[in-house]
Amino acid sequence: MPRRLPAQPHDALFKWAFTQQEHLAGLLAAVLPQAIKAAASFRTLRVEPGSYVSRALRGRHSDILCSLEVAGQPLFLYTLLEHQRTPPPLMAYRVDLYEARIWERYVDAHPKATQIPPILPIVLYNGDVPWTAPTRFEALVAYDGDVRTALAPHTPHFSFVLVNLGPGQADALMDGALTALGRVVLFCLSVAGDDARLEREIGRLSAALGEVLRAHNGLAALEALLRYLAATHRRMGIDKLKGLLVGSTGKRAKEEMVAVLEELELPIERKARREGKREGKREGELEGSRKGQAKMLLALMQERFKKAVPAELAARVQAASEEELARWSLNVLSATTPEAVVEVAPPATTRRATRA
Repeated sequence: MPRRLPAQPHDALFKWAFTQQEHLAGLLAAVLPQAIKAAASFRTLRVEPGSYVSRALRGRHSDILCSLEVAGQPLFLYTLLEHQRTPPPLMAYRVDLYEARIWERYVDAHPKATQIPPILPIVLYNGDVPWTAPTRFEALVAYDGDVRTALAPHTPHFSFVLVNLGPGQADALMDGALTALGRVVLFCLSVAGDDARLEREIGRLSAALGEVLRAHNGLAALEALLRYLAATHRRMGIDKLKGLLVGSTGKRAKEEMVAVLEELELPIERKARREGKREGKREGELEGSRKGQAKMLLALMQERFKKAVPAELAARVQAASEEELARWSLNVLSATTPEAVVEVAPPATTRRATRA
């Protein structure tokens, strides 16, 4: 049976890692066609703001748009992470819609433009079964024979670069130009929800995990990875996940890994966990654990935004389910407001100020 997982943890980790220029450059260098890569100036790489996926489909797709100069001309690179576990048959149609939205925004921003920059779409697929859907848009058009030939000049022609992250499919990519964090993130995305495969294959990432840990943002990276693994492998438990991470590093990195994991367990988190356990004894272990998670999330939000969490948002957190709390804990990584963490619209005054 295909694994059913919330999409938001994938979105949070994917965007946290690959909106950082060095990791995005590594991903693109690993997947771009050779001719484009050879002519590209990676020092011009720039992450563009915004998402082009409709709100209704954000549970299925995550996207990143960036721009890059190739042979002295601008090129948009649109990377889409597909959350579904089976190939969506109309993915080329979805990509076409997203490309139209990118061009629409570009023309709005450049009203005097007489040309539009090209877009190279890239789809990262993380499914349980091989990809079988068309990667070319024109393959979706139903006509055959002479009618199809006659309609060809009037039908959009493009294909997207498909990157398969499934078991045994991403090995060459992992060994390519990706940074250490990029390799670890793609591996974690590829094994999401598959406890047995995580345990079986994490040893392959020993060197990469050591590099991640030694990087200047090693603590933040390890925290992001641990929160993602906790959200997508909930049956394993946090202690077993920590053991897997520590066990998969080389001898030199073990002590540092343990120290970092202990540092992640902030005093306020330890207090929240103890309170959760005490409440669990009185009200039941499950409810106590949920309340402990809620207190931990409120502490993280206060630390992230350097102010007290508004009362209405705090009440929402305290009433949330364990699944919501796991998802919102990952939102802390990329959210710009407390409201965005718990997935509610900002106050009306804030929206008016933003439009102004």
